Amino acid sequence: MNEVDDVVDNPQILHFKDYDLENVLDLSDNRVLEVLGLRLRGITHDSYLRTQTLGSVVKEKGFSGIIFKTRKGKAKNIVVFNKD
Repeated sequence: MNEVDDVVDNPQILHFKDYDLENVLDLSDNRVLEVLGLRLRGITHDSYLRTQTLGSVVKEKGFSGIIFKTRKGKAKNIVVFNKD
């Protein structure tokens, strides 16, 4: 079985690709949230406006992406910003 078969057999994996990211903000790390004075619940609450604003600020500060925990389960997600 190859990687393509794995993706087809596992509907939870939508896409995968290798990236070389140099500067990613890891919001899955509670210590990082604490240093920034953030709480995950406060960020994700019930509006996309907060997450979109956070993403814009993080990108402006020179980060190439954000790692964050999923709302359910123990998995992590990553947002990769486009280079302008």
